[in-house]
Amino acid sequence: TQDIPQGVYFLAMYHNDSYDQVSNRTCFVVGDGPGCEPEATLSASKKTYVAGEAVSLTWTDTPGNSKDWIGIYKKGQNPGDVNSTKWAYLPGPSGSLDFTGLAIGEYFAVVLLDGGYTPATPQAAFSVTAPPELAVGKTSYIESETVDFTWANTPGGAKDWIGIYKKGQNPGDVGSTEWQYLAGPSGTASFSGLGAGDWYG
Repeated sequence: TQDIPQGVYFLAMYHNDSYDQVSNRTCFVVGDGPGCEPEATLSASKKTYVAGEAVSLTWTDTPGNSKDWIGIYKKGQNPGDVNSTKWAYLPGPSGSLDFTGLAIGEYFAVVLLDGGYTPATPQAAFSVTAPPELAVGKTSYIESETVDFTWANTPGGAKDWIGIYKKGQNPGDVGSTEWQYLAGPSGTASFSGLGAGDWYG
């Protein structure tokens, strides 16, 4: 250990001998003097976006330099070694921006200082996925014939489910006529015993 001069400092963790900040910054003060400033933050409005959807990023308490900027990179990339996929200057110390046109994949965003590659915030990870799809085997069935559905690109929640309703019914207003939990993000399900009528799943 060594003596640290009086002043305001912060601790942070960095990845694999780089300046890729992977933790929040923890401020501390040695001796007398001003206290810690608020910590800069960056967050995505959600962890997963559907392709074509705007990715909304919000930051707070950045230094406010005229060339502070936010960069979006693919997972595993190191800012400065490769160009960002998307970027924009920050219009102020706190605010939000939307980014569109990102391909399917895993990404992170980070606020970088004054036109350079020094991070001001931890990385905010998010992914862009293909839109969920649901298809029926055919559009017309004989009464009581088995109806087959196929789905893909769903979030994969343990209680995601597929419901069958009569045409004109609104899920939540009435119960489904038939339903099943999904077996995974992609798969198939079969329903039988449906009476004559117009249905949707």
